[in-house]
Amino acid sequence: MQGLLRVLKIWFSLLAAAFLLTGCLSDGGGSAATATTSITGTAATGAALSGTVDLVDANGVVVSRPIGLLGAFEIPTTGLSAPFILRATGSGPGGAILFSFADGPSGIFNITPLTHMALELLRQDEDTPPADLAALFAGWGARFAPANLADLQAAMLLAQRRINATLRTAFVDNGLTPTTFDFLRTRFSPDRTGLDAVLDSITGLVIAGGQIQFNVGGAPITFNIGIDISDITVGGGAGGVTPAACVGGGATLTFARNLSVAGPHANGDQVCFVASPTSLAFDGKTLTNPTQNVVVTLPFSAYAFVDVATGAKYEVVFNAGALHEINVLNSADAFHGQFAAAPVGGGGVGGAGGVTLRITAGGAGLADVNIPGVTAPASQAEFCADINDTNSATSLANALGSIGEITITSCSFAGGVGTVNANVAVTIPVAISVPYVVTFTFN
Repeated sequence: MQGLLRVLKIWFSLLAAAFLLTGCLSDGGGSAATATTSITGTAATGAALSGTVDLVDANGVVVSRPIGLLGAFEIPTTGLSAPFILRATGSGPGGAILFSFADGPSGIFNITPLTHMALELLRQDEDTPPADLAALFAGWGARFAPANLADLQAAMLLAQRRINATLRTAFVDNGLTPTTFDFLRTRFSPDRTGLDAVLDSITGLVIAGGQIQFNVGGAPITFNIGIDISDITVGGGAGGVTPAACVGGGATLTFARNLSVAGPHANGDQVCFVASPTSLAFDGKTLTNPTQNVVVTLPFSAYAFVDVATGAKYEVVFNAGALHEINVLNSADAFHGQFAAAPVGGGGVGGAGGVTLRITAGGAGLADVNIPGVTAPASQAEFCADINDTNSATSLANALGSIGEITITSCSFAGGVGTVNANVAVTIPVAISVPYVVTFTFN
């Protein structure tokens, strides 16, 4: 049952996190960990911005973070309420100020001249529009509430469709599909290809008197909100990016996120990867110079690539030379989630729905982790066989390596719910033994 084995690898990461939690508790208190969320994206005009990104939520709460290398940013949203407005302010005199929108607490939401134009169209659609985008930003919390989210999503989607139609030729010239391309939620790097090449071609953006004017490749354009958008079907929605057809020997993998760890990918993202032991290509970028994981044994092999734009690490696992899965760690080396092929067909009692993991470590609860695309086992024998499999690449016996060991003390499965009791003994950096209860609830 490959789906369950994939879940186990996420469990191993959570066990490590739970050790930190129980260690804190043993030092005199503390409470259960709280799931964290964040949004990520790229702030660029074509060239990457450096400076600051500010976010305002539906209650007027403001969060600010610096823009990182190559325009990459991450804003924590734990405890905040959508919808959000974003503002990127470039550093230095005359630095660009661009606005954008996010409709969920996690996912990819870029800040570019295209999102800036989309926010302007959204502003103009208001019954009593604020004076400009700066005023929209300043009054966001007073103007919008979570109950307005659906209306804002629809308005933003309409704006995206109009922009795609206006820039149809520029999109096609740079290998993008204008009928479906989502410039708000598609990851990109400022590398002068794809979306970034479109941004490079846009100059002289001016918004005045309700008019949006700019140049594309030197040709002047005055925005026409009445442009035909009948064939534009941009997806929209909160997080989850679906790529175009995967070509060039690639494989489309689906991301299952550890919801308690922030990082560059949203739960359900589908990404086309072209992978080899020397390179990893996806989203218009190619990572090279990997480090081989020499602990992994045949038929498996693993290579770790680093994305300097986000700091994320991608451990690419091959099975007999074929791409098997990709484990992702964020810039803080915490397990962010895993890309794997979606299960094919049904099977078991629940089909390929999903599973919720709940872990109690030493009596303290970790935040639930929801993982899509996992096939439920057909019986207790099947469930427990996977849990206790010592020959798999995700063997519990090898999960903690030289620092300790995991011992399964009981395993049961009934009514779509599996329960595993385990004891984890660690000798490094200190000797400690912690009992765990892990509940797998299959949807």
